Amino acid sequence: MTTFVRVWAQLGWFAWPLFATAWIAFAMAARTAFLLAALSEHDGAHARSAPRRGLRLLATCAAAAPLIGLLGTVWGLVSVFGSIDADSAAADAMSHGLRVALLTTEVGLACAIPALGAHAWLSRALTRRLAAIEAAR
Repeated sequence: MTTFVRVWAQLGWFAWPLFATAWIAFAMAARTAFLLAALSEHDGAHARSAPRRGLRLLATCAAAAPLIGLLGTVWGLVSVFGSIDADSAAADAMSHGLRVALLTTEVGLACAIPALGAHAWLSRALTRRLAAIEAAR
C-alpha cells in the first residue's frame, strides 16, 4: 500500500478538504503561471486582471489548509480525551486519535506552505511583469 493511500485511510473524512485544497492550490498556481507567461503589452485590462483572480484563490487555499489541519488536530484530541477511562483498550484509541491529530496538521501544513510560497512568487512576478508592460508603453 502506498504512502498516499495510508495517509488517506488515516485521515478519514479530513482527507477530502485537505487534498481538494492542495489540488486547487496547484491548479491555480499553474493557471496563474501560464497566464503570466502569456501576458503581453497588447492585452487589455481583462487579461491583466485574470492572473490576480488565480492569486486570490491561491491565497485562500494557503490560508485554509492549516485551518483544516488544525480542525483535524482538535477533532483527534477530542476523540483521544473522550476515550480515556479505566479501560485498558484506551491506549489503542488514544494512539489512533493522536495519530489522526498529528497527521491532519502535517498534511494541512504540507498543503499551505507550498501554496503560500507559490502565491508570493507569482504575486511578485505579476507585479514585475505589469511594471515592465507599463514601462514599455
